[in-house]
Amino acid sequence: MKSWILVGGAFALVVVVVIAGVILAGGGDAGGTSSTPPRLAALMDRTGCQGKVDTEQFFVLEAVSCKTTDGSYRSIATFANRADRDAWVGFVKGSGYPVEHGELWAVSGTDQGAVRAYADAIG
Repeated sequence: MKSWILVGGAFALVVVVVIAGVILAGGGDAGGTSSTPPRLAALMDRTGCQGKVDTEQFFVLEAVSCKTTDGSYRSIATFANRADRDAWVGFVKGSGYPVEHGELWAVSGTDQGAVRAYADAIG
């Protein structure tokens, strides 16, 4: 009976050490980043985008679709982690639209030049 208690205690100690090691090594973030996502309102200000913020899209923290003066659209989205950003970017690219992205944000639209201009404005 004592041997089972010793084995159980040793196992618990190993689990605690492994979890502590993962946390200290930064492996606790599923997206592989500890950056803070940019505020969508700030990105909208930088690009001149006006639109209604949407928090109901898959993978995004916040997103907005901006209608431009020429009638085309650009979308700006922010993400909690790189994995969500990469999933969203992959979906948009797979749909045939151009995408530019930074650390925890992405821009898409119908025109590559305009998408690039928005990305440049965001920095």
